[in-house]
Amino acid sequence: MKYSLSILLSVATQLLFAQERTPAIAKVHYEFKHVNDSTQRDQFLRDETVVYLNQQGSYYTSYSSKRMQEEVKKQMEDPAFSGNLTLTTRSSPSSSSYLINPDQNKITEVISVASDHFSITSPYPTQDWEILGDRKEIGGYNCQNAKATFKGRTYIAWFTTELPFSYGP
Repeated sequence: MKYSLSILLSVATQLLFAQERTPAIAKVHYEFKHVNDSTQRDQFLRDETVVYLNQQGSYYTSYSSKRMQEEVKKQMEDPAFSGNLTLTTRSSPSSSSYLINPDQNKITEVISVASDHFSITSPYPTQDWEILGDRKEIGGYNCQNAKATFKGRTYIAWFTTELPFSYGP
């Protein structure tokens, strides 16, 4: 029995330390829009998104989904809750989140289906960014734009060399 308990405690300790979280040192909000139907290129799906950054990687998720979850929780905790939820959204929230770790060359997609979550980890391919000529000031930083193709979509991003993150151009 002592042997089994010792193994259990050892495994639990390893799992605890393996789950150690590194805090985000930056958070970026932006609007993600894309064409979902190539026959209707003038109609975009939009989503409010947020990316949390630290020195090891980045975490991309839908901010509108997070706000919707907070609203559901708030309504359900209200003492006057009747069982009917009222949800308002101005965008099409994504059901996937992404954890990107360039140092380990991997990307983990977390897919939410109803109340279940599934994760798929795969190699993280390097994007070939093309620096474009446009420049503007965003949030007090001198920025320029670039584009890259990733998983069949063309992305255009604004970036600055004034911040110490290498997730993008």
